Amino acid sequence: MNNNALWRSLDAWPLAQRPAVWQWLQHPGSLTKMLRAAAGPAFHVRVVHEGQTRLDQADAELLLAPADALASERSVFLCAAEPWVYAHTLALQASAHWLDKLGATPLGERVFAHEGAQRSNIEAALLDHRHALYQAAVGGQRIIPPELWARRSILKVEDHRLLIYECFLPGMTT
Repeated sequence: MNNNALWRSLDAWPLAQRPAVWQWLQHPGSLTKMLRAAAGPAFHVRVVHEGQTRLDQADAELLLAPADALASERSVFLCAAEPWVYAHTLALQASAHWLDKLGATPLGERVFAHEGAQRSNIEAALLDHRHALYQAAVGGQRIIPPELWARRSILKVEDHRLLIYECFLPGMTT
């Protein structure tokens, strides 16, 4: 996902600009675990896309890779009765096994089941229709808001780095 200038550390967002979903956005642990607790048995994952892509410059820098490196990608909706979060994950080929064969299993459950799994500092952005992440997140949604809050971070597990973007949708509870 492009446009590095939009992304800021959580501390850089003034209190007055922080949205109702801030508690979810700033959570350093497993977002999946929090969503599952809030949604109960209605929680499920809807896979949108799994495949390969070439990294843009910004994503390559975050994954410590050369620009245009080949990466595995996975896009899903984390849902209750309706989608709450759109998640897009990128992994270099050496780390692709973290995304392989997940199916409807949430990535967060797999990653945070490993002792020592960590999330890097979280960056947040307020996205609009000009951003590819916004466009992917609102595709097929009932309600199309003018802006969406998103976060990005690196999940580190063993010697692997997974870049994850998570976009909070209007159906999200607060």
